[in-house]
Amino acid sequence: MDRYGALPAPVQSLLQVMELKLLAKRCGFSRIKAEKPNLVLDTPMEEPAFRRLRQGLPSHLHGRLVYQAGSGSTAKVSARGLGVLPADKQLEGLMEWLQAMAAQLPEQLPGSQEGNVSL
Repeated sequence: MDRYGALPAPVQSLLQVMELKLLAKRCGFSRIKAEKPNLVLDTPMEEPAFRRLRQGLPSHLHGRLVYQAGSGSTAKVSARGLGVLPADKQLEGLMEWLQAMAAQLPEQLPGSQEGNVSL
């Protein structure tokens, strides 16, 4: 809350989406899109790197994130079942999963650049 009162719900949602995009970028994902019943994350990472990243999740969630090699340099990771949830629950669930994966990553070096993430 600032001196003008509480932030409107749309502004809070926008800030949450931006936080999710930054977290996704930190984990190596370049795009997040809904493809019911899943959410799909595009990534340039190869499957061994994804499997290592996924180790940050509790083992019962490993089957919910499925790697699919793509054509060219972009693969897809499906977050199974999240796409059927209400938007706020999709955001909450994916944020929790990405936070768990990001927790095992080394801190980013000062001055390094990251690409953009689109939703």
